[in-house]
Amino acid sequence: MTENINILLSESTTEEEKINAANNIITKYNLHLTTEEFLKVFAQARFEINNYSHQYTRCEFLFEYLLNQNIDMFIAIAKCCSCKEKPYWILSWCFIPGGSLHAGSNQLYSGDIMIKMYKNLLDYNNFDIDGLVMTKENREKIQEYRNEKYGGRLTKVAKK
Repeated sequence: MTENINILLSESTTEEEKINAANNIITKYNLHLTTEEFLKVFAQARFEINNYSHQYTRCEFLFEYLLNQNIDMFIAIAKCCSCKEKPYWILSWCFIPGGSLHAGSNQLYSGDIMIKMYKNLLDYNNFDIDGLVMTKENREKIQEYRNEKYGGRLTKVAKK
């Protein structure tokens, strides 16, 4: 999958190559996303790499991690990117910089910002936060919101 992620993050690949790479990942992971929704995540990543000097390898790590460890969070990010309103998140908020990369809450940002971001993502899809690195206080507040919204289950509540 790394090759497909690299194709999607690259500025030099064609739109057709990006669509093929997106469809390969969507099929492999049986994602319930449209190709357009999927591509918007990588467009956001390329924007951040180009405009905020985010390291390419950090975005690559984040997508590899999410697709292999927390696919429901990836879906939440994709749905958030597809929203017509400006999404309240930046990729760099989702990984912890340093010698070894971890997904979670970047300690360079305040707890309130991180909590708001994760609550916003949870509005789009339920996902597990147990594997994410964050402070105990942030985890408790996010988990409380998640439990209120989804009843403590890792499945979506049926819409009436």
